[in-house]
Amino acid sequence: MGIESVPFGSTAVDLGASPGGWTSVLRKIGFKVTAVDRSSLDKELMNDDHVSFVSGDAFAFTPSTTPVVLMVSDIIAFPERVSELLEKWCSRNLANSMVVTMKFTGETPAWEELRKAGEIAARNGYHFRAKHFFNNKNEVTLMLAKSSVSPSSLSSPQQEQESKHYRNLFVPQSMYEIMLPKKGTL
Repeated sequence: MGIESVPFGSTAVDLGASPGGWTSVLRKIGFKVTAVDRSSLDKELMNDDHVSFVSGDAFAFTPSTTPVVLMVSDIIAFPERVSELLEKWCSRNLANSMVVTMKFTGETPAWEELRKAGEIAARNGYHFRAKHFFNNKNEVTLMLAKSSVSPSSLSSPQQEQESKHYRNLFVPQSMYEIMLPKKGTL
């Protein structure tokens, strides 16, 4: 399964969405996006019929229909606030998969908050991975996916179909194929 096979109109939420980087990527791969931020998005995204902009506090936002297929968050906040956000979204089963950045000050990650994020995920039935990407000096990307989704927790046949499709979108399956040149072609 690949990202290119996203059913058109699947639901994603982008918390801390401005100026719209994640929202733009999610739209390009076929998601209908609810973008939440105190600041508006890029003008093109604000005029996109498949982007619903909510002006407000991303930490206070709760989607009206749950679980959404995917929640992404790139909020600038202390690690403790990110753990609180994960607790809310995981314990209430608000999303089947999540990609969340945890930002740090200084050279050393807040190991205790990373451990806490993993515990929150596990306690609520999510697979969890943390990845430090080379270009993101002072942040770690957290990837969570519901371990299993029971049909009774889904409110519509469409959500059940989306759940089957996305169950392993981020964890444990990689989004990117490893592509190396053949020997002797360099």
